[in-house]
Amino acid sequence: MIAALFLEGLNMVDTAGLGAMIVLILLILIALAIILWLLNPKDRHIEAKQVNSTPVPFDDGQFMEAFVKPIYEDGLEHLENAVDSIRSGFDIYDNGAYVEAAEEFISATRSTDEASRKFREVLAMVEDQEAAPIKNARARLTECKQIRQGAKDMETACDAMIAGKKAEAQPLLDGARNLRRLAAEWKKEP
Repeated sequence: MIAALFLEGLNMVDTAGLGAMIVLILLILIALAIILWLLNPKDRHIEAKQVNSTPVPFDDGQFMEAFVKPIYEDGLEHLENAVDSIRSGFDIYDNGAYVEAAEEFISATRSTDEASRKFREVLAMVEDQEAAPIKNARARLTECKQIRQGAKDMETACDAMIAGKKAEAQPLLDGARNLRRLAAEWKKEP
């Protein structure tokens, strides 16, 4: 019944008059939206601030803390793993289990390679060659080279002992004293 009255009312209104009323209502809504936008300037300020915002550059300390330090610490973790593998390898070697000792020295070589890669990343990231992370990374790279060479020599000595060639292993074992000393004296903190 209500629908019938509504339809009867629509028939009474001229088609052109209905279109004009719809257009008038839309114009009133648009005008209200513009007035509300003009009365609330803080929204415009936020929009302008978002449009004109520029990123704040990092200073050197923040860059070192955010990017360089985690990579350096990853390198230290890998180097620590290498030193632990070398210590374990020497303990196993001293007990005569040459195959297992060789595996530990191979693991030490891999960890040392990964640590070297991380320290080289640090060297590539920092421009100031006198910065503390650069000096520390260079010192750690030197340790990596010494540890890697010693681990490779011990791996070869283990292979010689497995093959029963003690004479070939002896010169490598004499050189391994330096590696044993490095592993015993190594500290994570510089």
